[in-house]
Formats: sequence, C-alpha cells, structure tokens
Amino acid sequence: MCFSGFPNHFQKKNEKKNRVFHICHHFGRISGAIRAPMSGARSTGARSSVTLPAGYNPLDGGAPFYNIYKTSDRKKVAIGPIEDKFYQNMLSTLSSNSATDFSSKYSENQQNIKLWPEMKKDLTEIFKTKTRDEWTEVFKGVDACVTPVLSSAEAAVVRPDSFQTSPRLMPKPVPEQLGELVDVDAVPGKNSREVLKEYGFSEDEIEAFFEEKSVM
Repeated sequence: MCFSGFPNHFQKKNEKKNRVFHICHHFGRISGAIRAPMSGARSTGARSSVTLPAGYNPLDGGAPFYNIYKTSDRKKVAIGPIEDKFYQNMLSTLSSNSATDFSSKYSENQQNIKLWPEMKKDLTEIFKTKTRDEWTEVFKGVDACVTPVLSSAEAAVVRPDSFQTSPRLMPKPVPEQLGELVDVDAVPGKNSREVLKEYGFSEDEIEAFFEEKSVM
C-alpha cells in the first residue's frame, strides 16, 4: 500500500490533480493466512503460534477444498470454498454427481486436517469423471467457488480488455499507469437507488434510507 500511496501522493502534488488508484489488501490477508494458518494449527490441537510445514496449510496447497483439479479432458477446475456456505454447496453438488456422499462424509470435517488426504483423493477422482466444461455447467448458478481454469486464449475472449497481443498474447499489467482511473464514472451513491430497487425495496423504503442517511 505504501509503495502505491507515496508515488501517487507526489504525482498529485506535482500535477495538481486528484488521482484514483486501486489497492487490494486481500493479497496481504492471503499471505498472512499462509504464514499463520490458525485453523490448521487449532485442528491439530497445537498452539496457534505453531506454523505447519509448506503444503499442509489451508492456502498453500494443503487444503483439498482450496486447490486445482484435473478433469477428464486433461483440463482443470479451481475450487476455493473456504466459507462454510460455499463449502456445503460444493459438497451437495458433488454428491448429486457421484456415488460418494460428499455431504455426509465431509460436511462437518472441513478443518479436520487428518481427513484432508482422503478428501483430496475423493475430489481428485470425482473431478476426473467429467470434462472441464461439463463441470462448469454442473456448477453454473451454484455459489460454490468452483470455476474453470482457462487458457490465456480462452480468457482473452472473455476479458479482451485485460490482455495484450504484442509481443505475444499475455495479460496486461494492472494498472498500466499509476494514475490510471479504474472507473472515471464511479461516484459514491451513484447507483444506490437502482441497486435498492433491484433488491425489492419500495420507493418509500428507499427514501427512508436516504433520510436516515443509511445509504448515500
């Protein structure tokens, strides 16, 4: 954050212009989770200060529910249902497409690392029973954090603005420029009424929100 913030500050000072830039603190949280796997340590009965070796923690490949699996067509799907809601949705969907009852077997054992090797084996086997696109269709509309792993060529079709073709097809740097605006039309409160209407709130309820200053 500092490396992004300080240059932006001096650029603003020199150019006399306000700048908007994007900082994602989520990566710092991921890094912390890898270094200090609290849930993994607790499930083994160890003190929370104990860090498990690489490959045994939730986000470094140790957790079977946060990993990448090969499909029958030698492509891949990525799964990452860390939160219980998404985890349970994944298990129930897999149970509907397998002879193994994933829900009854693993529903209460997400953080039981003693079962992680067996869970990973079951997940490896089930995902090999269908192609990547078939699994994509199975999980379509399901909040389970299960997504297809796309090649660069496939991803460029979905997000053409995120790729460059010279000197070869590759993702563009993000951001391309420090002062690049992420969304010049992004104004706080611009779409509040529209979003609230989509969620079914009446005009009177929406007006009350604004009067109470619950939204802007």
